[in-house]
Amino acid sequence: MPSNEQRDRTEALEIYRLLFKTWRFQVDSGWHRSNYFAAFETALLLGIGKVILDGHTFFGVIACVLGLALTLIWIRNDEKVQSYIDYWWAAIQGIEKQFLACNAASNPEADLPKWNFASEYDANAKERYHVHRIEWPSYRSLMRLVPWLFMIAWLCLIGLALATLHLHGHHMFHHDRAFHQWRS
Repeated sequence: MPSNEQRDRTEALEIYRLLFKTWRFQVDSGWHRSNYFAAFETALLLGIGKVILDGHTFFGVIACVLGLALTLIWIRNDEKVQSYIDYWWAAIQGIEKQFLACNAASNPEADLPKWNFASEYDANAKERYHVHRIEWPSYRSLMRLVPWLFMIAWLCLIGLALATLHLHGHHMFHHDRAFHQWRS
């Protein structure tokens, strides 16, 4: 029959494994959501651009405003997912500290570094995989810029719609065929 210490260690290892699994799930779900947002918004930008260029300015501007709202949802979603990722990463680091303390107390000659993957990630990645951390801009910051680039694209598309109206000297609703069809 296993001792209490062995059971505790087995249970702690299972918790550690589950924490990593949960953290990976959060990272993967964040990537998937961002990819879906980017693909959907790219198609939407192209489609709405075509709508505006075809003279349906009213609906084009309305769709751009909805596109801006969708991008704000994307930004908020990314912030929330990142908070989950950070939470689970901190949980992994916390259990590593417990492992290190248990190992140090029960077996001072134990090979401790294998329990500090998350706690010493930068040092471990550099040593094991020859990965050098880029200080600025961080990868995380670059990825957070993507939805903001879409925000700029939506604003440019609204600008295109307004410029198209101005160049043709039309009021937004005066010559918009789709608007008149919708009203009748």
